[in-house]
Amino acid sequence: MDISGDIAAAALDSFEDSAAVLDADGVILGTNASWNDLGTRGGRPVPVSDVGVNYLDTCRDGGDYADRAAESINAILDGATETFRMEYPCHSPDRKQWFLMRADRFAVDDAAYALVTHTDVTERVAAELAANRRAERTLAVASYISHDLRNPLTIARGWLETVMDGGDPADLERVERALKRMDDMIGGAVDLLRVERDGIQKEPVDLDAVARSAWEFHAHAADTNAELVVDDAAELDASPELLDRLLANLFANARQHAGDDVTVTVGTMAADTPRADASARIGFYVEDDGPGIPVEQRQRVFEVGFTTVRGSTGLGLAFVREVAELHGWSVTVTESASGGARFEFRVRPETPRHETREIPE
Repeated sequence: MDISGDIAAAALDSFEDSAAVLDADGVILGTNASWNDLGTRGGRPVPVSDVGVNYLDTCRDGGDYADRAAESINAILDGATETFRMEYPCHSPDRKQWFLMRADRFAVDDAAYALVTHTDVTERVAAELAANRRAERTLAVASYISHDLRNPLTIARGWLETVMDGGDPADLERVERALKRMDDMIGGAVDLLRVERDGIQKEPVDLDAVARSAWEFHAHAADTNAELVVDDAAELDASPELLDRLLANLFANARQHAGDDVTVTVGTMAADTPRADASARIGFYVEDDGPGIPVEQRQRVFEVGFTTVRGSTGLGLAFVREVAELHGWSVTVTESASGGARFEFRVRPETPRHETREIPE
């Protein structure tokens, strides 16, 4: 039976996906409500149908994925192929999104047409990226453990054999130190993998209170001249337990590199300056007055197993990065005013970057 134009339009409007019908020249003949609303997400003040617009022209010179879309739709309309699919990013300043574009050829009375749809696949892509990241991190930790456990294990075994062969029993302290290092390495690896597995539960957290608690219970600074300064109070949306551990790792890192008389400062950052109007806060920082981190090492410090200090597990800052990513924070290393290390955490309501990709038939 024939379907009237009103019925066809209503059918298109029932699609959740954004849909448009193109004629043989690529001109848009009709769109559904979802397509019209899609434009408002790109900055249009009101929904616009785009009927009468040449879709191929709008795609050309719009970047790599847009050029490929135009080329492929043109091939469909020319009869060279029947369908095309491509996953592509469509990011706004405050959110990262991905869509699946599909174009299919159909004919009416020997005239060629194309149905173009765009499906929001952000949730799935974000889940895939998170799963890939977890897998990569697990492999990195497993590789680190399998490689770096050998050294303390060899040391423990060697000194144990020496003592058993009649050596000084006091050398068992060396065995104990080697075993403790192994325990630290395994514990750090387990913590890193557990936080990946379990995720986080956020709640309003007082940065001042958590920082002072982490300093008191984890930094072991009571018998030193180390000092904690909290520049200003702020409330963060975070897991209190993981924020505590994150700060504790940074405090330990500061003492490890700057010594027992280090001063560590915690504060919030605003949009323009580190200590501007509190209403414009975009994140927080932890800095010290130690020797700082060389520019060439500032990216590597977050790698699993990377360390420049003998006896360090190289897992502390990897844990810091993981906790930051789970919270949706970016973390960067720069230099404090005194020349020390400064770790800056910025809230970013977006998922990791994703490359354009075609989906094979």
